[in-house]
Amino acid sequence: MRKFLLIVLLMMAPYVDALNYEREAVSIESEAVVIGDGKTRIYAFIDPLCEKSQSFFELISENDGLKSSNTYFLFLYGMQKYDSAKLIRYIYSAKDTYGMMRRVMVEGYMPDLENFLPKKSSLDREASIKRVADKFKAQRRPYLLVFKKGSKYCKVSEGTAPCLESSENRE
Repeated sequence: MRKFLLIVLLMMAPYVDALNYEREAVSIESEAVVIGDGKTRIYAFIDPLCEKSQSFFELISENDGLKSSNTYFLFLYGMQKYDSAKLIRYIYSAKDTYGMMRRVMVEGYMPDLENFLPKKSSLDREASIKRVADKFKAQRRPYLLVFKKGSKYCKVSEGTAPCLESSENRE
């Protein structure tokens, strides 16, 4: 009997992390810049210097149809090749995070970061986001997790994962 249970648990092992995707994403919602108020929830990890992330940000911030059908939770999460960590801290240190994201990602504003010292709150925010993004093994930007209302699966931008939704978050 023990062997049978062990075999069943081992067979389910690949799904354990997938079952936690939504819980992990929800755990950092307070760190997000939120755009839209639709039923489909999209968690997006973006790099402010990545052209694809910039295009994505511009599209969702300007398209009323997307904002009415989806709620976007945006998290700045840098890619090593862009070396954007200091810029991310700068954006998170701004009083108006969304406004600063827009200035940097859409308008092309590049602040002088030479003498910039980040706030502790921006470092904490960055650490929370990194903890979750690392669990997702987010390699590309934008990295998206899509939770459609009523579905027991989520879609991820690098494929599909069986992310069961918890009922208490859907009502």
